[in-house]
Amino acid sequence: MKTITKISLVVLCIGFFTCVNHEAKRNNPFDPGGPGYLYYSLMTSGFSSSGSSYPYGGTGTGTSTGTGTGNSGKPDLQLVSFDPPTTMLHENTYNINASITNAGTVATTSAFHVGMGIQSGSSFYASSFNWTTTECIAGNPSYTNCGAVQVSSLAAGASTTISIPIKVNASQTTGINYIGIHLDSSSTITETDEFNNYGTSVSNLIKQVTVSEWRPDITIVSFSPSSTLTRNSTYNISVTIQNTGNRDATSAFQVGMGLQSGSSFYASSFNWTTTECIAGNPSYTNCGAVQVSSLAAGASTTISIPLKVNASQTIGTNYLGIHLDSGSNLTEPSSTGESNNYGTAVGTHIKQVTVN
Repeated sequence: MKTITKISLVVLCIGFFTCVNHEAKRNNPFDPGGPGYLYYSLMTSGFSSSGSSYPYGGTGTGTSTGTGTGNSGKPDLQLVSFDPPTTMLHENTYNINASITNAGTVATTSAFHVGMGIQSGSSFYASSFNWTTTECIAGNPSYTNCGAVQVSSLAAGASTTISIPIKVNASQTTGINYIGIHLDSSSTITETDEFNNYGTSVSNLIKQVTVSEWRPDITIVSFSPSSTLTRNSTYNISVTIQNTGNRDATSAFQVGMGLQSGSSFYASSFNWTTTECIAGNPSYTNCGAVQVSSLAAGASTTISIPLKVNASQTIGTNYLGIHLDSGSNLTEPSSTGESNNYGTAVGTHIKQVTVN
């Protein structure tokens, strides 16, 4: 009885494992002999990595694509171009073009400003410049060295060119300066990148410019009096002058002339007051002057100055000199000051003459 039971158990176990093995084989997706393989083959056809092989042969290729954007849903203002002049003059207003683009994925949701400013000094243009719209808004005549233009909107991918007016301060430091752009200068737009709106060194956002004074500068072109003058005689002496400055001389100014004797050269201390040396005043001798109403930048004019030699003027060597703007009516370049208006030795402004 025990023997029969043992045999039955062995037969039962063999049958069980045979069934289990058959069932596993039937569902094995890698067994070409089982239906599971057919199911696997249908489901995986064309979805294997290129170059890989399955356990029982066969290869396949597949692709997967997808797109996505970081910082989606925000505009991104960027500068395309910005070309200020290389030289700027005091008190002059410039309309400077700048092209900007919205490189973001959506349009700007509100109006924004594009600011511009000038800064001097050895350091580069700083982002700390005061960009407040109340001070730098375009068209506000009470502020200089900064300006701004408002852009109502800018679609994603769109570009626009604006013209920003900026007036150079009358006392702005001359020489090397820096002019810079600040996009969204009033910080009204939330962007994907806020740090490409301004610069901290010379770049596409910051340019180096030279600031110069805007002033007339009156100089002598020619002055050739007679080499001999006679006591108690009146002479009309021609002088050609030029405005070599970059600004028109719109105020009237005088050109004086005087005769001086002695061993020293003609001095700038000569009394050039209009009451004493005004042209045509018969009560004064040895000096005269002519008034010039105006002189455009770059223009020249020839004037004739009457001068009467004093009846008791020293005989022999004397010095006849010209003093431009003798009444100090013009503000001329600080680089030369008034020093090129008169002479202290024989030369352009002073000629040696003989009085007899």
